[in-house]
Amino acid sequence: MSKGNTNRRILLFGVLPAVGCLALSLLLWWGLTAKDREWERLKAEWEAKGESFDPKDFVTEIDCEAEDNGWFHPLVVDARSGGNYVTEKVGEIDGYLWSMGIERPSEGGLTLREWGDPEKPLGKTQHEMARDYLARFSLYQSEFDELEGLADRPFWQSGEVPSVENEWGISESYGVGEVFTNRATLRLLAGEPDAAWEDVMRARNVLRWYEQNPVSLFSLLVWGVNDGRISNAVLDGCLMGAWSDAQLRSLAGGELTAGGMGYREMYLASARGEVAFQVDGLPDWLESPEVPSPYRLLEAHYGIYIIEAQLAPLVAYEAMGPGVSLMELADAYESAHARATAGRLWQGLKRWTELGKAMVASSSADFVYRLLELDVRRGCVPVVAAAELYRREHGSWPSTLKDLVPEYLPVIPKDPVDGAAMRYVVGADGVPVVYSVGRNRKDDGGADGDWCVRLTW
Repeated sequence: MSKGNTNRRILLFGVLPAVGCLALSLLLWWGLTAKDREWERLKAEWEAKGESFDPKDFVTEIDCEAEDNGWFHPLVVDARSGGNYVTEKVGEIDGYLWSMGIERPSEGGLTLREWGDPEKPLGKTQHEMARDYLARFSLYQSEFDELEGLADRPFWQSGEVPSVENEWGISESYGVGEVFTNRATLRLLAGEPDAAWEDVMRARNVLRWYEQNPVSLFSLLVWGVNDGRISNAVLDGCLMGAWSDAQLRSLAGGELTAGGMGYREMYLASARGEVAFQVDGLPDWLESPEVPSPYRLLEAHYGIYIIEAQLAPLVAYEAMGPGVSLMELADAYESAHARATAGRLWQGLKRWTELGKAMVASSSADFVYRLLELDVRRGCVPVVAAAELYRREHGSWPSTLKDLVPEYLPVIPKDPVDGAAMRYVVGADGVPVVYSVGRNRKDDGGADGDWCVRLTW
């Protein structure tokens, strides 16, 4: 064999495979250390601002959320606001629970998933994962002790408001209650129903303060979303059989929704001009020179919610005048007149981008329907509680909601969409469903077009 052939064999079967393995190893290393590099980048940025950087300031180090295009962006959870403040790219109602690996499927219930890959199994039970996350929260027990002290007091009567400020100096008082709704869900999954109930009631205390003291439409809007989270936690508890008969009776009797002006009523009052509302410009904190771009701030921290909150009542008031109903409000957003009105009003609000006009014209109706859907879910809470209590005592689900009145339920809640009684149907699989006619305003028998809550897993 010639020396040339030998060298070629060495090159082909020795050097090239070794180089290929080395290249693959480098690629693998680069992927596995992506979180570490991002962590170091954030650390450098933090220290460049002259602020101390301590990993203990964060509930998690760097968690990644998958974007539609397959890339990732960092999701940072700040523990200094009780483990609540989340900086994320999109504002989703369940964004915080998502960031902790918890997903709420549309049919109800909770599942846990691995970071960035909703299809990949975890290898841990929900119970184990929930306890892991609760252990993380326990690292900041001193902060929770302070928050619990605030939430356990009837501060909505005394006028005291717990306040936590985020990095922009914006008061996050509403976050106090949101902490407890999130922890309530985790406690349910961890098999701690009594502790979860305490957190639900703490969150409810905070919400009642805001219902009776409309500080701003922004606070109202965030709490409208959070009230949906309280309802979610309560519904999960009912579905999991976590609550006692006494607790179910208090829920069926309206304990969760009793007292004060509800967020839906406050929203309409804002639209009618009955609640003071700023129309001359942006809120003071958005005018701060420290904020490089109002829209960037909104996108990064609150999504489109503030934009819609600022303009929705103005559009409704201009388009329809006093006395507007919630469904008329939704209709108005879908009309050409309301869109033209939104455009005119937009010109009077300084420093907003043209993109905002398109967002208002296209999504404000969705915003109203989002409030409606939250109202539906809240209205389902007493029904689910009463039906579960009925099942415990009779061994079967009620055939109609009328079976629940008056022993288990004072009255059948109304569907916020059309004002009729909430619907109820037992499906072919034997699973009962409480539902609203939904956005299309047609009774589809609990099908896809309706907003449904199933009464069992």
